[in-house]
Amino acid sequence: MSVLFGSLTSLFIGLSDLFLVSITKRSHIVTVVVTAFVSAGLVALVGTVFIAGDLTGRDMALGAGSGVFMAFGLVFYFAGIQRSSVGIVAPLIALQIALWPLFYDVIDGARPSALVWVGVSVAIVSLLLTTISPDLGDWVWLGIRWACWLAPSTASARSLVD
Repeated sequence: MSVLFGSLTSLFIGLSDLFLVSITKRSHIVTVVVTAFVSAGLVALVGTVFIAGDLTGRDMALGAGSGVFMAFGLVFYFAGIQRSSVGIVAPLIALQIALWPLFYDVIDGARPSALVWVGVSVAIVSLLLTTISPDLGDWVWLGIRWACWLAPSTASARSLVD
């Protein structure tokens, strides 16, 4: 299940790249994050009408905690994009967001198949081959630094919900 959630998260990060990267180049990062969260909150509110269930205080607390971590994660993400390149920051983040829940599951006692570990290895090698280029110089390391700040924030947010 964690691989599915990680994959979906990676997909949605790619879609956000498409729409939000140009906005962050023209607007303040906090403005972009607040706008994204207000929009997401409205979608979630509409979604509660169609999804049956009981909303408890614990659910609200976990959702609020997840939102706070995701807000920090998005700030680091957009800051990384402004200071480096989407081609460096986004793949690192997509990979980490897919892997952190998997590692959390392993620590929690799950035993993924060998095929999952082959996929992890292929993803890491592919990432290294596609993002690290001598032509980019310091931009690569700047992007890596911002991406590494983001991953724990988003992974913490997702582990609260899982």
